[in-house]
Amino acid sequence: MNAQPTLLDVPTRRRCDHTCRPPSASHAHCGACHRTFASVSDFDRHRVDGGHGEGRCTHPGGLGLTEHNGLWASPERHANDARLAEQLAAARSMHTATVASVGEGGRG
Repeated sequence: MNAQPTLLDVPTRRRCDHTCRPPSASHAHCGACHRTFASVSDFDRHRVDGGHGEGRCTHPGGLGLTEHNGLWASPERHANDARLAEQLAAARSMHTATVASVGEGGRG
């Protein structure tokens, strides 16, 4: 397991700007440190109780999460997402070839 996560000294911004990755329905974006997480559970893990009911952010790298294209997740999650993207691209390519073949009078 990695060393104890470190608390971030995060400058406070009132709103997200162009540097924030827009989250999808399954992602969670932190309004304090402005990082986007692949899951709500990853988001929850990066927040710790700072006392007096105030949460604090820990650095996601200290939790074993890695960043890819602005999204923090486990290396396994990133690898799974890459496999799914490859499968989707292959399926789209097959579909496009079939449609082109049918459009040319072939039987795909």
